[in-house]
Amino acid sequence: MRANLYQPGRLLVSVFVMGGLAVASLAVPNSPLTSRAQASGSTTTVGPGVDLKLALMTLEPGDTLALLPGVYSTGMVSPTPATTGLPKVDIKGTVKRMSVGTAAARITVRAADPANRPLILGELKMWGPSYWVLDGLRVQAVDAGKDALYIGGGTGWVVKNSEFFGASATGAYSNVTISSDIYATPAPRAFTFTGNCVHDAGQSARKTTDHNIYVSFEGSSGSGGVISKNVIFNHRNGAGIKLGNGGLERARGPWGVKVVYNTIAQGGRQVLLHGDVRNNTIARNIFATSTQRFSGADKTTSVYLNKVVGGGNTFVNNYATNSTMFSWGTNAKVSGDNAVRANPRFASAGCNGFRPTFAKASAYGRYGSGVLPRW
Repeated sequence: MRANLYQPGRLLVSVFVMGGLAVASLAVPNSPLTSRAQASGSTTTVGPGVDLKLALMTLEPGDTLALLPGVYSTGMVSPTPATTGLPKVDIKGTVKRMSVGTAAARITVRAADPANRPLILGELKMWGPSYWVLDGLRVQAVDAGKDALYIGGGTGWVVKNSEFFGASATGAYSNVTISSDIYATPAPRAFTFTGNCVHDAGQSARKTTDHNIYVSFEGSSGSGGVISKNVIFNHRNGAGIKLGNGGLERARGPWGVKVVYNTIAQGGRQVLLHGDVRNNTIARNIFATSTQRFSGADKTTSVYLNKVVGGGNTFVNNYATNSTMFSWGTNAKVSGDNAVRANPRFASAGCNGFRPTFAKASAYGRYGSGVLPRW
């Protein structure tokens, strides 16, 4: 038995049901047919021309969507999770809600060829994508005021081995936003953002609010996740990573986030904490070349603690370079061996760059060995 799932113009995806086993097949111009199923779900391979929004909404727990090399568009409609009480989403006459995976049956969207990753144009915005995995994608922000990636809430989701950029041309506050879910349980839990490249944040007239990664969810007991092993660069009007919720004094921001082993370079500040942020850990990172000077002072800082009122925020064994100070502000515990150090002598820049050639710097950052040197 065969049932057409969708027919996005020049691409056709069908499902053949044989003895209870669903096998996805795909006809793509100049590409061989792909037909396989996994024990926990099916794998569907699609190419440029697919209705990507509808493809995402077709996925069920255990399914994998593999994107062939090429250019895709998200359009202006975002996937919405299947949670009671959520508004329905109407795409091309088909009412769908985005499924939620489980720890045993994740929903995966990945590059079919990791060496030739697909490029998605437009904001990839997902509400409550619990147990989803995004792997090996490139997403470029192109719509005015929109990020490249926006994730609200969700439990156990993973974003890895991907590239996010383009906010410098859209005027968005960030390239990546990790926020609360306005439709369901607000704060994300046990998320992982690792091995990614995020670069070229906005350069708007706001001057100090354009970040590469903006973690803005409202913290609660059990909230949080890990941001690790990423390369983040070019955010001259803001921070590489901001942990905070807007600019209101004492606004509740992220709780329970671990920012570890990242290389964050070429920006106003590298990490910014603001407001009621609690129990966040920043460790083993490289912070390089902060350029945003304090008003009336010829000083720069790698870490800026702006009116922090929460407790339990800890900085441990971070390597700063090319800034006047390691940190400025109060209400955070600075322990271990945080300091402004010698130039790490990066061999090159870019997503595959920022590898230190200075031996003592090699313990820190995206490529950190973890074996701390003696100072």
